[in-house]
Amino acid sequence: MPAQKAVQALSAKTDAMRATAVPLLVKLEEQVEKLTKLADDYLEQGMLGHYAEAIKMRDSATVSLEGLQQKLGISGEAADLATPTKAEVKKEAKKDAEREAKEDAKRLSERDKDNGKKADAREAKEDTKKAVKDEPNEALDLCNDEPSYRWIAAGEGCVVEIKGPACEADAMPDVELSEVQARCSWETSAWQLTLPVAFSLDVAKCKVVRRRKRQILELHLTPAPPAPSCGLKQAVLEQGFGWMDGFLAGQEADVVRARLLDLWKKGELNEGEVEGGKRQHLRSDHYLFMQEDDPAVAPFTRRLDQLVLSIAKEVDELKDLWLMRGRPMVAVYAGAGARYTPHFDAVRGDNGRKITCVLYLNPFWKPGDGAELQIFPEAKGISPEGPCHEVQPLHGRLACFLCDSRNLHAVKPVSESAKMPRVAISCWYYDSEVEHGLGR
Repeated sequence: MPAQKAVQALSAKTDAMRATAVPLLVKLEEQVEKLTKLADDYLEQGMLGHYAEAIKMRDSATVSLEGLQQKLGISGEAADLATPTKAEVKKEAKKDAEREAKEDAKRLSERDKDNGKKADAREAKEDTKKAVKDEPNEALDLCNDEPSYRWIAAGEGCVVEIKGPACEADAMPDVELSEVQARCSWETSAWQLTLPVAFSLDVAKCKVVRRRKRQILELHLTPAPPAPSCGLKQAVLEQGFGWMDGFLAGQEADVVRARLLDLWKKGELNEGEVEGGKRQHLRSDHYLFMQEDDPAVAPFTRRLDQLVLSIAKEVDELKDLWLMRGRPMVAVYAGAGARYTPHFDAVRGDNGRKITCVLYLNPFWKPGDGAELQIFPEAKGISPEGPCHEVQPLHGRLACFLCDSRNLHAVKPVSESAKMPRVAISCWYYDSEVEHGLGR
């Protein structure tokens, strides 16, 4: 009998402890959820240093929560008791998300109105220009005879339907497949189409089918078994620069390219200039710092943030920095001779830039078109010296390099034979503790 009373007393004491602990458990659960949301918000804004710190705080709160649950042996019961509070938190979070969505829609609507007014002003300006316009520069005109293509999902792989240029509608192009891309070349018209694929190809199982009645070519692309990831991170760690193919692939790359070309055709881009607003024949591209919430670009920046986070964990020059992404910049090099002479993106921390990332979006680029990125890793001054590494601006290819007084680089002149403008979008990651403009 005394033993039974002792057990009952112990049970009552345990229940009391559990009841007392539940509010603390609920607070810890709420803290984990809030820190997770805070981290997501930081990542959405490209604030990688703040994101990493929020993740550390969340992980610490999670360890405390799990430790308390294990110590009290009430993790299941606590979860049940905490359910109403968690439900309320989720409900409130849903309300916040709906409110933010409405605000975003309102902001985008207002921006569209402003863009409409700007477009009207530009059209009026263009009408005035037409009266005194010189003969058009043929190198700047987009050829309407380029090949066209579309992606079709097919199980784990995909099919690409390709229609050749009108002047070679009946011609069979040369097809070359590698592990990361598909390439078609038309000999007579000199067109070349290079498409990045979102998975590694099993070249032996891929098929090329010609549909004569429809005058199209079908590339049936089959994925290979998973393989180790590319060596971009290792290349940046070992030599300070590197590149990878297929960072954006398939329709993802096409969507971004179409958006950038649309901005260029509408005259939204500015003439290239160097620091201090000077041109001095150093740079002849057109550029624009884009809005961070642009739906065509946001998937790219989110994926890039994750890559740079993984690089920053390994590279000594980036480890202890609170990195922040600046606004993405589109650059278009159009017309023979368009180039960017050798330069550094930052010199002794003058603007806070630490790493440069450039995504190329040129499915029709071919050797001889020019506009390759040149990197001179051993150059100490503004004059190129030592070995030169050239990066072809292929569709979906991403180049990354450490840029504070390192990796002198240039863009080679566009050649007269280039049929299309060279398109790229760049992001710089800054030391957030240094005053700078962030491209804003």
